[in-house]
Amino acid sequence: MFSCFARIGIMALVMSSINTSHGSEYTSSDNAHVHGLSTLTIVAEQNTLKIELHSPSVDIIGFEHKATSASDIAQLDKAVITLRQHNALFNIQGTHCLHVNTVVAVPPSVASLDEGDTLHHHDELNITSDHHDGHSEMIASYVFQCHDMTKLLSIEVKMFEVFSGMKDINTMWVTQAQQGATRLTPDQPMIVFK
Repeated sequence: MFSCFARIGIMALVMSSINTSHGSEYTSSDNAHVHGLSTLTIVAEQNTLKIELHSPSVDIIGFEHKATSASDIAQLDKAVITLRQHNALFNIQGTHCLHVNTVVAVPPSVASLDEGDTLHHHDELNITSDHHDGHSEMIASYVFQCHDMTKLLSIEVKMFEVFSGMKDINTMWVTQAQQGATRLTPDQPMIVFK
């Protein structure tokens, strides 16, 4: 029997082959980077729910260059704060879940970590590596402890409401009982597990 993480790895390979048909401003053969298309991975194992978002920086903050102007820095700060507001982004239905941790990773090509910069003071902020082609992505990871994972019915993903650059989110999920994949859109933001 595969573990939940092994099943996610297999599903990721399948989804990456499906992604090649999506029209975009940019695609890369090594690591597809498609403006408007994000990836969400959900693992529900025992009483832990883990959600990880990968999204082109431009879809979240509106640019992929270094945040040097006051306007860019404010936009980046606002995006990081928004990504840390798990209740505004996910509506978990069917079981009670307590938020444990959020980590937001900002690529160095976008982050401006000058002394006094607000981003410098975020406890759970990681600086990630960039794509070698000048495109960058932000990553946000969320961990929840849930009362009874067998009662998890659905998760409404509300990111389309706060990040206008997101058009589609390829979603892969796995629980101890099942696995699946779906494409979320502003018109269909719900992942249904049962």
